[in-house]
Formats: sequence, structure tokens, C-alpha cells
Amino acid sequence: MEQEGVHPIASTIVSSAGEPLFTGTATLDANRRHVLTRIGGGAADEWTLTPAGTTGYFRIRNAGSGEMLYIGSNTLDSRRRRVVTWVGGGDVEGDGAVW
Repeated sequence: MEQEGVHPIASTIVSSAGEPLFTGTATLDANRRHVLTRIGGGAADEWTLTPAGTTGYFRIRNAGSGEMLYIGSNTLDSRRRRVVTWVGGGDVEGDGAVW
């Protein structure tokens, strides 16, 4: 949800290893799309960052597809969880969508 008077920032997101963040074409299921990094750099998706209240955190949405970035409930193992986008756009509520 966008706050009144708060304007989102559009940007690419690149890891400290120089790997840009992008959404893959493959989906985890009908509602969730994989988010990946591109090893060695290269093309990146543009993301819209909107402040999540006054916490210093953001809600992140893919600027092209409108899909919101969030932590998925499916785990890879006891120490890792997937990062996905919500297919079809719309908001994802809760702390899993705050970065």
C-alpha cells in the first residue's frame, strides 16, 4: 500500500557480488514466480521501492510486471527460504513483503 505523499523509487537491485535481481520465467506455482540473480552481471529488471511506513524498510515491486517481492512460505531446508513475486500483481500483506 502506498502512503499518501510518498513517492516510490524506481531502480535496479544489484547484490554486493554484482549480480542483478530479476524475475525468472519459471513459476513455483500458479501464484508465485522465482526471483533470481544473474551471475556475471547483465540485464536486470527495474524494481519500484515504496517506503513501508516510517521504519526505514521498503515494499518492492517489479516495475514491469507489477509483481510484489516477498519471502515465500516454502522452505528449501531448515535455514533457507525462497524469495518470490506474487503473480498477477496486487499487494502482499505482512512482514514477508517488507525489506
